[in-house]
Amino acid sequence: MNIGGLGAKLAQVKSQKPSNPCDRCGLQHDIDIESCPHCSHLDERGLKALIARMENEYIARKSMGYRFMIVAAVLALIVMIIAVN
Repeated sequence: MNIGGLGAKLAQVKSQKPSNPCDRCGLQHDIDIESCPHCSHLDERGLKALIARMENEYIARKSMGYRFMIVAAVLALIVMIIAVN
């Protein structure tokens, strides 16, 4: 177990500033900043492209998660078969 890594992660979480979700794009930004750094400079067309890109990335991550679950299930099945013999 990496205790140093855990302590560093805890320090990072404690030092983070509070954030709010943007009403326009839904991404988090610091409370101190008045406008969202992700979408305030974008027009409606750019905002739609940003949201579409975020949705595509979400779908890709979700798909990868399903693949890893299938691989883990197959490996567990193989280990169980080998253990029985």
